[in-house]
Amino acid sequence: NTLASRQRALARYNVHPPNRPYISRVSIDVVNYRHDREYYNTISIGTPPQNFKVMLDTGSSDAWVIGQQCISPNCKSHATFDPAQSATFQAGSPNWRMEYGDHSFVGGFMGRDTMNLGDSSLTITNQTVGLATYLSSQLSDDIVDGIIGLASKNRTNSDSVIDALMSQRSPQDALFAVYFPRHSLATQGEVTFGTIKRSHYRDSLVYAPLSHPRWWQFQLDQATFGSAYFGQGAHCIVDTGTNILMLPAEAANILHQQVPGAINSDSLGWLVPCNTPQRVFHGLDFVIQGRSLRVSIGDIVMEPTLEDPQLCYSGVVSGSGKWILGTTFLKNVFVVFDYGQKRLGFA
Repeated sequence: NTLASRQRALARYNVHPPNRPYISRVSIDVVNYRHDREYYNTISIGTPPQNFKVMLDTGSSDAWVIGQQCISPNCKSHATFDPAQSATFQAGSPNWRMEYGDHSFVGGFMGRDTMNLGDSSLTITNQTVGLATYLSSQLSDDIVDGIIGLASKNRTNSDSVIDALMSQRSPQDALFAVYFPRHSLATQGEVTFGTIKRSHYRDSLVYAPLSHPRWWQFQLDQATFGSAYFGQGAHCIVDTGTNILMLPAEAANILHQQVPGAINSDSLGWLVPCNTPQRVFHGLDFVIQGRSLRVSIGDIVMEPTLEDPQLCYSGVVSGSGKWILGTTFLKNVFVVFDYGQKRLGFA
């Protein structure tokens, strides 16, 4: 194959490539959990490898798994990492803590070890990873054993996974792409590194430059829903780690005013009639670089509430001034995260 012939040619002339992952053809399968509730992948850490279910999260930069010393409830229902069983583990900072936007938190200590993504074809040596000794119930009750942040480094993480994977690649292949199909399509989701699979999208890609040096954030032209136009010039973060669309309160209000019967509950947030897809025939359109990309109305209607089975949770929630495009968006739009050229591609 191309990779093998490339390596033979380099060896023939005694040219040895640097010791870093060659990522041109790597793809990682995605598991769709509980009908689009969550998407997760499998990784391994250590020597010999210890396997974990993790969320690949473009909305954060830290990498962590639950450690063998975790004391929080439900920890033992997860796979836990035992550093004593890894020949390549190196202890790091004894104090580490991270809090997410939903106020969930995790803490413990740091270390370094070998990390393999997918089927071990993508390996990072000496990768910093957090080992959780405690975590909030939102995280311990989850299906995943950890989170691998794919945003760029911040002040708490000097070598994030994405920086390790991409920093030494050429600008042309320093990218990854996310294909998160909805459960009803019965097709395999994928995250591909260094390549873009044409079979995962129909139209040509439209690119928007990043509007923040660390986040996967871009500037929206505008959003439209029914007769409403809003969000002109809004900065949006594409976040594989959340399953909703989070909009500023004003934008969420404008959108739900277009849905007959929608109510804003003090305790449950925005609710919409469960039969909304049979009564509202337009979707939520995001206009990006002049291209309109639609989120289906069916993906905005989530599971029924316990209080009233005729009312369903809305996939659009009010936030604190931020636009966060989670998997509700990604089920409808194929996205390329172009690290090398500092842009996002959409189709």
